[in-house]
Amino acid sequence: IGSYLLADMFNVFHAQYGWLPQAMIANTQEVSHKLNHFDIDIALLEGQATEPNLITLPWIDDEMVIVVGKSHPLAAHQGSISYTQLQQASWILREKGSASRAFFDNQLAVHLVNPEIVLTLNDFDAILACVRHNLGITFISQRAIKQPFYRHHFVQLTTEHRFYRKLTLCYHKDKFLSPTLKLWINFCQHWQETALQN
Repeated sequence: IGSYLLADMFNVFHAQYGWLPQAMIANTQEVSHKLNHFDIDIALLEGQATEPNLITLPWIDDEMVIVVGKSHPLAAHQGSISYTQLQQASWILREKGSASRAFFDNQLAVHLVNPEIVLTLNDFDAILACVRHNLGITFISQRAIKQPFYRHHFVQLTTEHRFYRKLTLCYHKDKFLSPTLKLWINFCQHWQETALQN
């Protein structure tokens, strides 16, 4: 979310209200911990928080896709790529504790036998830079590679299955929702209606 949605959201929010909320970007595990301890007010998560004290609201449907650099051997593959071919690939993924990595482990990796993870990085810009240099392939939100500065450098592979996850809006059940927080929640919920059209 921090890499491929937040800037667009802030641009629209600032145009409407003339100010920007403070933000931090971290993996789901860290963000959930901070919400639980009232270190942050509200969060947009790439998954669902499991802590019982947190209220989680569905926000946006997000498709995760397999991406290779334009000059990678798999980029020229026609039609659906097999899991056998993907099993032989080198993978560059997010770190444990991130929702993207958990989604890979629970949804895509179950179709593979011991996938070779050659790099684990905590930043998608770094991951995509490595993928662009053909050091491996990755599993990422389709929204990310639709960004203008990414779309010309990568190829999305077609797979037998499609992989969807639900992005969520989350806050502590005992958090006082000030008018400012309610404004942000309302903005996020209405912004997603526009986002779904893109």
